[in-house]
Amino acid sequence: MGKANSKKPLLEALINHNKQRQQPWHIPAHKGLGKNWLNPIEGKTLALDKTELLGLDDLHDPHGVIAAAQREMASLCGCQQAYFLVNGASVGLQAAILASTKPGDKVLVPRNAHKSIWAGLALAQAEPVWLPVNYDPVWQIPLGITEESLAQAIAANPTAKTAIFVHPTYHGLAGPTNNLVNMAKKANITTIVDESHGAHFAFMGDPNPAAFSQPSIIVQGWHKTMGSLTQSAVLLQNDQTLPIQSALNMLQSSSPSYLLMASLDATRAYWQDEGKELGQKLLVLSQFAEAKLSQIDGLICLTKKDFPTPVVAKDQTRLLLASQTGTKGWVLAEALAKEGVIAEMADNYIVTMVLSLVDSQKSIEALAKSCQRVVKKLPAGSPIAKQQLQSLPWSLSVVKILPAQTRAYELAAIPINEAAGKIAGGIIAPYPPGIPLLAPGELITPYILEILKNIIKGGGKVQGLVGPKRDFLPTLKI
Repeated sequence: MGKANSKKPLLEALINHNKQRQQPWHIPAHKGLGKNWLNPIEGKTLALDKTELLGLDDLHDPHGVIAAAQREMASLCGCQQAYFLVNGASVGLQAAILASTKPGDKVLVPRNAHKSIWAGLALAQAEPVWLPVNYDPVWQIPLGITEESLAQAIAANPTAKTAIFVHPTYHGLAGPTNNLVNMAKKANITTIVDESHGAHFAFMGDPNPAAFSQPSIIVQGWHKTMGSLTQSAVLLQNDQTLPIQSALNMLQSSSPSYLLMASLDATRAYWQDEGKELGQKLLVLSQFAEAKLSQIDGLICLTKKDFPTPVVAKDQTRLLLASQTGTKGWVLAEALAKEGVIAEMADNYIVTMVLSLVDSQKSIEALAKSCQRVVKKLPAGSPIAKQQLQSLPWSLSVVKILPAQTRAYELAAIPINEAAGKIAGGIIAPYPPGIPLLAPGELITPYILEILKNIIKGGGKVQGLVGPKRDFLPTLKI
C-alpha cells in the first residue's frame, strides 16, 4: 500500500480544536465531558454503529427495543407517545407541520421562528400567518408574542388549522406559552411547541415546561440541554390523530444512527434516575454564576427583570452577558474566544453562554476570571440605552410570495448593495440563532439590508449569502 498523503481537513480541524485549552460554554450540553451517562458509548463508536439488524428494531417501524425506549421517553416527558429524531429538532418541527396541515391550510407562526419551520411550511404547501413579535428596543432581541396578538390572529383567521409557539427563545426567554396553547386549543387549532432549548424545564420548574398545557406536539432538542449526542432530538405527541410516524418516515434518514438513538436512551435514563438532583444542581449553579458575573465591573449579566412583557420567565441556564459600554456582542465574544472562552452565540450586544449539567463552581469561576480580564481591555463605547432601534427587521417583513410558491421561480444572485426592492430567493439567517432575517418570498427593503450589513460588519455569521465573497443575495427572477 502507498503512503497515505491525502488531506483530512475536517478531521484534522476537529483534532486540533480538541487540543486547545478551552472553556466550552456552548451546545452540546455534554461539552465533551459527559462521562457518567455516556460511558457505555464512549470509545465504542465503531462497535455500536449498527443498522436495522435482527433484535435491534427499525426506527421507521418500531415494535421492539426502539419502541420500548420511546415508551420510556414518553413516560418521563408526560406525553402519549415519543419519537426519536436523528435529523435534529428541525425534522421534528417539519414533520409536525406536515402531519397537521393540508396544502393551503393557514398556520399561525411567530416571525422569530427557526428557519427549519420555513422549510416545513414550504414542504406542506401551507400558508403562514405571521404573528407580530415583541422586541426589546435596547438589547434588540425578540421577546415573543402576546396573548392579545394571538387572539387577534385567531379572530382574523377562523380557518387556521395549526399554531406554532417558540418556548423558549434562543436567549432563553419564555412568554405565556401555556396560556397561548390553551387559547389555540379552545379555537380547535392544532398546537405545536418548539421547545428545542427547553427539555430541561421539567426538572427546574421555571420556566414552566410546555407539557403543562398538553399541546398537540412538542419538539425538544435533547443534545442542546440534556446531554445526548448532537443531532439527536425528540418529538412528543399528545394528539394521537396526527400521522406523525408517516411524516417522519418521509423526512428522516432511512439509515438512522443507532449511536444517536442510543445516546437518547442513555441520557433519558440518566435524567429519569437523577433528574431531581440535576435540576437542583443547575439552579444552584445558575445562581452562583449570576452572582459571580454580576460582580465584574464593566459587565452586565442580564436576568428576567431586564426584559419587558411578554417575558414571564428566563431559562436560568442561559447566561446573557453584555458590556456596560456598548461594545458589540460579536467583539466581546471574539475577545473571550482569545481567552479560550467559547460562547454559544453573539449578536449586536449580547453574548450567550450555555450552563449545563457538566458545569461546576470551578468552571464558573474560570469563566468569571476570563470575563474580568477581557472586560478590562475592551474599547470604550456608548451606553447601551442610547443606541435603540425604532423597530427590528422581523416586525417589518413583507410577504410577496408564499414559501411553497417560491420554488416555481429561477434564482438570480444580486449584490447586497443592489438588492433593495427585490424578492428574497433563499433564507438569510444570522446563525446562530437561525431566525431568518429574510425568507423566500419576502421583500428586501433598505432597512433590512442596513441590518444585514451591520451584522456582517460587526463580525456576525450569516447563512444563505452567495458568491465567492458571500456578498450577493439570492433573489427570485420575476
